[in-house]
Formats: sequence, structure tokens, C-alpha cells
Amino acid sequence: MLSKEKYERLNKKIIIDKSLIPDYEEIIQYYNEMNDISKNTVKIQENDENLLNIAELYCMYFGIMSLSITSNKEDSNFKEKLLYSSIFSTIANSTISVIYLAQKGLDYQANVISRQLFEMCMLLLNISIDEEKQDILMKTEMIEENMKIWRKYFSPKELNNTIEKYEGKGLTGWRKRQYSSYSNYSHNEFLSFFCFSFACPKNDEDNLTSNLWGGYVSRVNTILENMINFLWYTSKAFMKIIVDKNTHISKEILGTDQKLWNFSGYIFLLLDKYYSEYLEKKDCFIITSRTDNLFSNLSIGEKRVCNVLLEGNEKQWELYNKWLSATLNKKLLIIEIGEDFSRPHIFRWPFEKIVFINKLSTLYRLNEKFYQLPENIGDRAYGYKIDVNNFIEELMKILKERNVIC
Repeated sequence: MLSKEKYERLNKKIIIDKSLIPDYEEIIQYYNEMNDISKNTVKIQENDENLLNIAELYCMYFGIMSLSITSNKEDSNFKEKLLYSSIFSTIANSTISVIYLAQKGLDYQANVISRQLFEMCMLLLNISIDEEKQDILMKTEMIEENMKIWRKYFSPKELNNTIEKYEGKGLTGWRKRQYSSYSNYSHNEFLSFFCFSFACPKNDEDNLTSNLWGGYVSRVNTILENMINFLWYTSKAFMKIIVDKNTHISKEILGTDQKLWNFSGYIFLLLDKYYSEYLEKKDCFIITSRTDNLFSNLSIGEKRVCNVLLEGNEKQWELYNKWLSATLNKKLLIIEIGEDFSRPHIFRWPFEKIVFINKLSTLYRLNEKFYQLPENIGDRAYGYKIDVNNFIEELMKILKERNVIC
């Protein structure tokens, strides 16, 4: 902190009405308040231990990958090794930065680094797939007007296109949504800036509150899960590329230390199982207009079911809306089964609005007659003309066979 001696010395150099200069004690007061808010944040959303563990393990995984690449200046591919080692190191360091910032309530700052991390992951896969891009990247610092070259070969759109060509027809819907989300965020939209500079405490007024100095921790799990999604994809894709005989890169070319490489390989397998297990236990919620007890024996429990036609369901409706608000900017699958226009304000219209706002969400609409969808969500929504009663009967059989219901 600024010492009183330096404060007084600097003030002598400031040409201003002396009455406008605050006392040193006032500066100290604000300084202490700032640190108090930063160090004693109000936790609206507690850390999900599994998400934190997975994020830290990915940080370890990419860090060990960096350490596993052994090189010296006499190697013919010294620059190539240095490039991959540096990218792995940057991914690891960016990951731990996002973890730190998210836990401090600095949501917007965490997302800025997360977006850069996404592009770094895309860059890693690109140069692993395309040897020409790898060579261009290594030579970029020696070329004049290198920004033009960067835009031509390494813009987010170009990075996405290269991976899409490699994947072919197997283009994942996941990466499309991730690209769309981070592409929007990279353009510094006002809404993105606004939302991630504010926190929404759980109070009666439900007001947006300025998250100055990281006073509220409210999105830590959302931020970590978004980051883990593309780290998971990157690790899976890279391991596929590096054993693909049709690509130019391999662990032999990188000259990896076998012990460290094997260790990172184990962490990769551990993470794959850990994350898969986590996804299997993902949150879900059922909102229904059925008057029977179809959902009474579900293993997810009664708290995850809201019947809009039952009297006295205010608490469940409130719980549903709180759960729904926590899905903002997270991967969300909505399955709408058999809803007509008798209650569009409860089901159809809210679902369409959610998918329109949340770029990571997907809607499946199953209906024999009203399966149509609005054009503004067409790329993230699917309508199917289907006999809903038969569908539910078959679904119930499957759920019973898998012990999801009794």
C-alpha cells in the first residue's frame, strides 16, 4: 500500500486545490474496504468439489504434457518441440488462472481468459492436424505484417473450419455450440460485459448487484464447467490426432519423456472416467401438466418434479425457476413432449425463449401435430412428428429396465 511518506511527497507535486486532497486515513479506509470485500466474498454458489477437482486435474494433465516434451537446441525439430511445449504450458497456466478468478468472484475476467484458452485449444488442434499451419505459426514472428497472416490462418472461424474438415461428417454439436458461444463473447457484446460484471444474490428483490472487487461468488461452477467442456474435447481430440497415422505429429516426433508421457496418459484416462461419471449425475428437472402419477417413482426424487396443475405447488415452481436460472450460459437439454397450445406460456414459449438466449442449449420438441419451431432457434432446436403416447410407453420400458424408475 502507498506509504504516508510517499503520499505526502506526491501531493506536493499535484497542482490542485488543497481542500480536494483527501486525508491519508481516508485512502487507507477505502483500501481496507476493497481488500475486505475481495478476501471475504459472499458465496452465493458454493464450489462443486467434482468440478474443481476435474479442472485442477486438467491443469495438471496439460502441465505434465508440457514437461514430457524433451528438447535441446541441437534437435532438428527444436522449434516444433518448443512450440507444443509452450502451448501446453499456456493451457495449463490459463486453466489455473480461470480457476483462481472464478473462485474470487471475478467472473468477467475469468471468462476473458477462458475465451483465450478456448482459442489456444483450437490452435493446438489446428497445428496438430495441419502441418502447413504449424510451419506458418513458427515463422510468423519473422514475417512482416504477421497480423494479416494470423487473421488469414488463425482466426476463430478458420480454426473451427480446419477441425471441422478433419472431423468430416462427425462434426460434434458440442463444438458448434462452444464456438458460437465464445465467438459471441469474443466480440465484447455489451450484454456479456453487463452480465458478467454483476452478480445476482438470492434476495427478495432479486436485484442485480455490482460485483465490485469480486464481492460475490455466484458463477464459479458455471465458469468451470464451460471451461472443462472444451478441455475435455481438446484432450480427446489431441490424443486421437497424435495416434492418427495420417497426421504429421506423433509422440516420437515430439521426443517425449516416456515416464512423464505415461503419467499424463493415465491422468487423461482418469479424467475421462471422472468427467463421464460427473455427467451421468447431472442435474435435471421435470415440469409436467400430467394429472397421473407417471413421475412419482423416478430416482431423481420428488423435489425435481413440478406439476403445474396441482394446487399448492408454489414451492416446487419456485424451486424449478431457481434451478432454471442456474442453467444460464450452461449446456442445457430441453425435451418437450406432447405440449399443445393450451398452456403455451408455461411450456412452449418459455422453452423457445430459453434456447434463444442460451447459446449452449438444445430443444427437442416431440408432438404429433404441433412440432413446428420458430426460425430464430432453428439451428439449436429439432421438431419431430411422433405419436407421443407410444413414445412414452417405450421410454418407460427402457427406464424400468435400467432401474431409473421402480
